Amino acid sequence: MDSGDSSDSCSSGSELEETWEGEGVARSLFDDFSSPFAEQVYRHMASKFGFDHGALGKGTLHRIALVTYLEREKAKGADVLACYQRVRADPSIVLSRLEEFINPPFENEKLLWDFMESSDEEGDEGVLQGHLHQERGSKTAQAAKKPSAEDADYFENYRGLGIHREMIEDRVRTGAYEAFIRLNRRLFENKVVLDVGSGSGILSLFAAKAGAKMVVGVDNCANMVKMSAQHAQVNGLSNVQFFHGKIEDSDLVWVDGALCFKRDPACASAQEAFKCDVLVSEWMGYGLLYENMLPSVLFARDKYLAEAGFMVPSKVKLGFTALDMHDHLVAKMKEWEQPRYGLVLSGLRYDVAELLRTPHVEVADPSCIVSDASGICLVDLKRVAPSELAAAHEFEVKVHENKSCSSLAMYFDCIFEPPSAASVCGPAVVSLASASFGALASYRERLPGVDRSKAFCTSPDYAGADDEGGVVVVMSTRPDQVATHWKQVLLHLRDHNDAPVRIEGNAANMLLHCVTGAVKGRVSLMKSPMNSRWLDIVLQPRDSAVLGDSYYKLV
Repeated sequence: MDSGDSSDSCSSGSELEETWEGEGVARSLFDDFSSPFAEQVYRHMASKFGFDHGALGKGTLHRIALVTYLEREKAKGADVLACYQRVRADPSIVLSRLEEFINPPFENEKLLWDFMESSDEEGDEGVLQGHLHQERGSKTAQAAKKPSAEDADYFENYRGLGIHREMIEDRVRTGAYEAFIRLNRRLFENKVVLDVGSGSGILSLFAAKAGAKMVVGVDNCANMVKMSAQHAQVNGLSNVQFFHGKIEDSDLVWVDGALCFKRDPACASAQEAFKCDVLVSEWMGYGLLYENMLPSVLFARDKYLAEAGFMVPSKVKLGFTALDMHDHLVAKMKEWEQPRYGLVLSGLRYDVAELLRTPHVEVADPSCIVSDASGICLVDLKRVAPSELAAAHEFEVKVHENKSCSSLAMYFDCIFEPPSAASVCGPAVVSLASASFGALASYRERLPGVDRSKAFCTSPDYAGADDEGGVVVVMSTRPDQVATHWKQVLLHLRDHNDAPVRIEGNAANMLLHCVTGAVKGRVSLMKSPMNSRWLDIVLQPRDSAVLGDSYYKLV
């Protein structure tokens, strides 16, 4: 998986204009005015119509909600200016339905998203600027890609062998799948297994070795499908079949005893729909949902998984851990103040706002941990609907006494459990806002033939660990565990003025503004409207008097 880290370089306004010129336009809400630069459109609307993008309050979320509301009213044929004036008089028209308007799918994307990236207006504390990620390129052309182009970039990345080597050599990741399948052979014996996004084929081979009657792997990289078939042959596994294509384009059917990737309307033979007993996939990305592969897995689940079948993994848990990165941030801010090679290069210093707004995919330093691992939500993959993935969730991270928090590390756990251990009642997505989790090392269980310290852990936090002798495996990406290739997604906290914030129980620190106690609020993970493979993370703090809404773009 390619790193989601962004470059630390900055661009001037003129450079941005050169980069973006001709790459789509932003359109006024009130007339026919348009421009390649969202900033110009906002200034036009302000001067001609008195439009204030901060009418609902400071912060990107309020601006997104306001623009989305007006765009929808415009689509209905309403008088948009009159609608805006009503909202100015009664902000609750939008604020009471804020969540409805913060993940908007509409065409005028440049007006909505590019302003917080391209605007260089001074004194506008409500606008998030500098979200450019130079490593992936700064062009809005990437934001306007068609889904086919997004997919082309995504699958091209997985045609290279380096990413597959990295994933297989990740002992936490690969060891969890191998251990669960091997230690629960009875669940796979004489079963039909579907592997979505089979890649190198290693998960398919694990299932075949465990005694599966048939294993079917589907992957959209032709070179990997060919390699997977070779791996099966070399390992003497004849019960594995691989298909090239997107799972959404498949229509797996049996024709005269042979499995075909698509149904043939011209075929006179009976075509029996394919069903599997087990659906296995390694779909997780940075922050769990980066790359947006989970909807493809859920498509396969709904189309092919038998009613009594089960998912591998069966559940995922998302959570936060508090970090004190104060010294790291201060050092970063001062990093280019000293001469280099006898030369003053202060122009290369980090922009504080950009540093705080950028999500960083890094292995968090365990010495910076200042809280227990706190839960956000637990997702049942057998039952969750794609529409539930973008819901906002409450969270609370309690900072340890006499410790300070400047940042949050987002992590996820994957729970592999036998179907008898899986709950079939209650909501598919369970809030864990009040839950905290102690050190995993304190309750690991030794399992036969497994290097549990490097590969995985089992956890009594999840019900059913001993049901009918089945083994539950928990793979964790927590910062207090063995590092994985997923690392963690680090989110730095800030106030309304884009200044760093510390949350602590002690007296105020002179370098960073402080509040006391815990980080509380709501968090949403949504696919980016600019590229469906990217991830938008929206943090809405409960203590809005001090902490500002934070909008992080993982690209």
